Amino acid sequence: MTRALVLVGVLGVAWLAIRWWERRRTVAGSLPPGLTLVTAEGCTLCQPALDALRRAGADTPIRVVDIEAAGIDGIRSVPTVVAVRHDGTVALQRSGTSAIRDAAALVAATA
Repeated sequence: MTRALVLVGVLGVAWLAIRWWERRRTVAGSLPPGLTLVTAEGCTLCQPALDALRRAGADTPIRVVDIEAAGIDGIRSVPTVVAVRHDGTVALQRSGTSAIRDAAALVAATA
């Protein structure tokens, strides 16, 4: 009986890990390299997030996309800033107030 419970637990953890990895991979596969700010209508933190990225010294253009129009999988809240490396992998992703607080780290992650 305990072996069956352990097996179910291991399979559950593996399933969760695979789902998490797929969500991260999907975001990276759908965004070009650089910084992308995902917004939505009525987002009160989106403009402060954009301002924070600019103050942090983003020297490349920051793409601003609407979550509905872009159809990006794996992003559930706004604002979300995704820093994608040139090889297409996600370097860093922050949502909500973390997108504002970690603006410098997001800018540095794409350098």
